[in-house]
Amino acid sequence: MRSPIEIRNDAMDCLRLAEQAKAPRQKSLFLLMAQAWNQLAQQAERIAAPAEGDDAGALAEPSPTSH
Repeated sequence: MRSPIEIRNDAMDCLRLAEQAKAPRQKSLFLLMAQAWNQLAQQAERIAAPAEGDDAGALAEPSPTSH
């Protein structure tokens, strides 16, 4: 899976293309694509976050339990 940073780079590419677009329809499509890439990056971050949390939890000291 691609990283959120790589996905956000795709969004930035679309924004650059939108700035260069001559036709309003092209500009609009590139802006929509940039928005979609950003949403995908957010989803990728949410998916990756629990996995990173699991690793961090493994390093934490166990909490005391009552008997």
